[in-house]
Amino acid sequence: MAKKIMIVDDEVAAVHIAKLVLKRHGYEVVEAYSGEGCLEKIKEEKPDLILLDVMMPKIDGWEVLRRIKENEELKAIPVVMLTVKPLNAETLKRKEMGYLSDYVIKPFSKEDLIACVREVLGP
Repeated sequence: MAKKIMIVDDEVAAVHIAKLVLKRHGYEVVEAYSGEGCLEKIKEEKPDLILLDVMMPKIDGWEVLRRIKENEELKAIPVVMLTVKPLNAETLKRKEMGYLSDYVIKPFSKEDLIACVREVLGP
């Protein structure tokens, strides 16, 4: 059975590109275009991994991450942040605390995306 990955980004093109790359590598893909959309779909879809954009309107990626990790049903789901900004001390702290599985800087290459996904989920 294919691993299910949820892509959460308010940029439709970014979701589309990531979806194409992931599907070519045999992953099942679920899309959400907002933090609210992610939080609504996550319990129903039960993804194996969430690729979560940092900068989104209303509820940003950091708030979505916090809500996921505070929920007993969801906290075991690994989350990879998609960010246009380099890591800062706060991001590193979240990674060290286990809230954040990894990160990918946008725009990303398909090789970087797949390498990150395989690192988190295994081959």
